[in-house]
Amino acid sequence: MMPASFTLRLDRSSAVPLQRQIREVLRDSIVGGALQSGTRLPSWYALAAELNVARGTVKAAYDWLAGEGLIAGRGAQGTFVTADFAGRPEAPDDPPPPDGLYPYGWGTPPLPFQLGVPALDQFPRMLWARDAARAARSLSLGAMAYPDPSGWPPLRAAIASYVAAARGVVCEPAQVFVTAGYTGALDLITRAVACRGTKCWVEDPSYFRAREALEIAGLRLAPVPVDEQGIDVAAGIAAAPDAALVLVTPSHQSPLGMAMSLPRRTALLNWAAALGAWIIEDDYYGEFRAKGHPIPALAGIDRAGRTLYVGSFSKVLMPALRLGYVIVPRPLVESFKRITSYLIPAPAPARWAGTLAKPRISAGGRGLATVQGVSGAAPSAAARAPSSLSGRSVRKCAMRWMPLASRPIRTRSPNTS
Repeated sequence: MMPASFTLRLDRSSAVPLQRQIREVLRDSIVGGALQSGTRLPSWYALAAELNVARGTVKAAYDWLAGEGLIAGRGAQGTFVTADFAGRPEAPDDPPPPDGLYPYGWGTPPLPFQLGVPALDQFPRMLWARDAARAARSLSLGAMAYPDPSGWPPLRAAIASYVAAARGVVCEPAQVFVTAGYTGALDLITRAVACRGTKCWVEDPSYFRAREALEIAGLRLAPVPVDEQGIDVAAGIAAAPDAALVLVTPSHQSPLGMAMSLPRRTALLNWAAALGAWIIEDDYYGEFRAKGHPIPALAGIDRAGRTLYVGSFSKVLMPALRLGYVIVPRPLVESFKRITSYLIPAPAPARWAGTLAKPRISAGGRGLATVQGVSGAAPSAAARAPSSLSGRSVRKCAMRWMPLASRPIRTRSPNTS
């Protein structure tokens, strides 16, 4: 029988339905141990009379709890508690520790002069919202089905056109995989080409969040010093000649800022080709240049196909999109497809980012990346100048917002891509 101390009171002035109040009180009492396994509950006829509610109200509450496996009816014997939570250890009631993973705070406006983020206050939010509403109204049945796990095909084609024109990386759209930002690309790469215990070169110093991500993936990191020419390949070979993976920032070393010299690039590519190692090129700074032309990407001169090129839109659009990409050599395409199909599909924003703006990415204006929304227009050549962009709203975006987002950053900020 139910304990004499157990009482069930209803708040008839509450907006919560009576049936829900009954089941929540009984559930909390069972989970909390006040009603132990084997306790006989009153029949729903008797409980309804006691509470002065309709019998159907109590019966609905009992049926709900029975569906959760907390109680069960035994015919003429009555209804009994079947779940046993007695003696369950209590979780510690300690306050959660402060989140120190991101020093600026998640989901907070950027601080003045905070590095690593674009001019979010200049982003044309009204134009973006208008395009979002237009895309939502024109949502087709096909767009509601399971998307391509490698990323929206038109977006992948636009990225392939852009990197060929702006960064010298010639690839096919099938080699482009859309990811949840930079860290999503690292996750995908480590699953595809590395296993726990794999030795990986990292620049010393280097971007701390990338190092921690590789350590979480189970890789053994081998710090390699950098000098005015970039990563010291000879020192890396001496320290870890059997490394199978390398993470570098050749266009703008993180955090020191120098570009990797051509002899160092050639030495790194030759070593990777001879050993069969893979190079992860983090081109976080490829869209930004204070003067002159952008420095070509390392993947653009890799003839052996050992470089995986990683980029993101966190600094040229907004970090909240969580939109990045990795371009892989042809021999790895099937392996990456398999992983994206079963484990790490492209994020939903990758689909909607393409649907909202129908992006066409081109190189324009001192080597800076310009993301163009064509609003249904057919794609054009990747090197089309910004003055001839299609789509009034995105033309405003490129003219008014992108120059502010593209101001040169003197030192590498925490890469939150």
